[in-house]
Amino acid sequence: MLDRITPPAFKIPESVEINEPNRSELSNGIPVYCFHSEKQDLVKIDFIFDLNHNSEKLALVSSIGSSMLNEGTSEKNSEEIANEIDHYGAFLRTQSSKDTAVVTLYCLNKHLESVLPVIEQVVKDSVFPEKELEITLKNAKQKFLVRLDEVDFLAHLEFNRDVFGSSHAYGFKVEQKDYDELTRQNLLDFYKRTYGSNNCKIMLTGNIRSNSVELIGRHFGGVDWGVELDEQSEIEIPLLSKLEPKHIKKRGAVQCAIRIGKRMINKTHEDYTKLQVLNTVFGGYFGSRLMSNLREDKGLTYGIYSALQSYKNGGCFVVAMETGVENNQIALDEIYSEFKRLREQTIDAKELELVKNYLFGEILRSTDGIFATSDYYKGLLLYDLNSNYLSGVMKTINETNPLELQELAQKYFSEDTLQELVVG
Repeated sequence: MLDRITPPAFKIPESVEINEPNRSELSNGIPVYCFHSEKQDLVKIDFIFDLNHNSEKLALVSSIGSSMLNEGTSEKNSEEIANEIDHYGAFLRTQSSKDTAVVTLYCLNKHLESVLPVIEQVVKDSVFPEKELEITLKNAKQKFLVRLDEVDFLAHLEFNRDVFGSSHAYGFKVEQKDYDELTRQNLLDFYKRTYGSNNCKIMLTGNIRSNSVELIGRHFGGVDWGVELDEQSEIEIPLLSKLEPKHIKKRGAVQCAIRIGKRMINKTHEDYTKLQVLNTVFGGYFGSRLMSNLREDKGLTYGIYSALQSYKNGGCFVVAMETGVENNQIALDEIYSEFKRLREQTIDAKELELVKNYLFGEILRSTDGIFATSDYYKGLLLYDLNSNYLSGVMKTINETNPLELQELAQKYFSEDTLQELVVG
């Protein structure tokens, strides 16, 4: 008889295996990574392009340029592109991050052959029409001006500049004049140096048919397309000395936004995974020490978090919160007291076990299903990592002990290396 009373034994997996995708190349050398699953007759295609960080205004140009890819080609206007994609029940998304620009297509297999010619035009032949650019910039600038009244948004812009420096794309601080000065030629230059066959990776996920790669090759293989780019060297981020605590006053603000953090390693560094464990204890999930202290115990904020952010050419650690202006100094004191506790006291074994279980759960969630797995793998491609990286992460989390975390806190979280910013 089936036992419906006794629950199954609780077990945390020691490792998670994700299969390496099948890798092939189009005739012009574009790599294609395939994750196959027959559960749905659907395919997802990601066209991934690396960003060139030689432009300090990249953050604005890439976001506007990416958002306008489907606003018109030399043959179709934005309405015709949208109508044709909708007609086949497909979905097109364009987006950019600090390191990549991605064009994503979701499509039923039976319509892939009909939709790919439209996507080819969007990727290879966007023209950024002046009228659409004017509307896009007007709307983007209006949203920007509205957000300038938010102390949290101001803190985000200022903190990135403090950490990475204003001369690097990671630290570029957008200002109103940048929207006014952005031209169609700026976008065309960005487009030409970004969306090319020698700067493209393709990820194909879903129910991949025998002719799917052949269809993609028909439209994106063959002769090289886009402008031939010079090989990019790793962009050096200038070393910055620690800044004095900065307080930017905003008249009429009833809350202040706090940022504390520093330049940090990325996920290719041997300390990164253990630092993720340490950060989770500190402020990386809802049960963290920062949340328990400043939200639950002191009632100083609705939410506070810390994050370890990894980019291709570096990384960043940040503590972020908003609180009433009268509680500003109390909040700062409590944050620094939690840093001190990490450095001076080892983490209790029970607390560490809870955090490890949480992290294992997040890994399982992020690789649950073929589409989630391909998204996870897409994040590894940026660093030239493969699926073996995940097994190493699981093993490191499992083996991390309280003494190692205390030593990491002493190494990375010394107060004299942390930038402090208050806006409000």
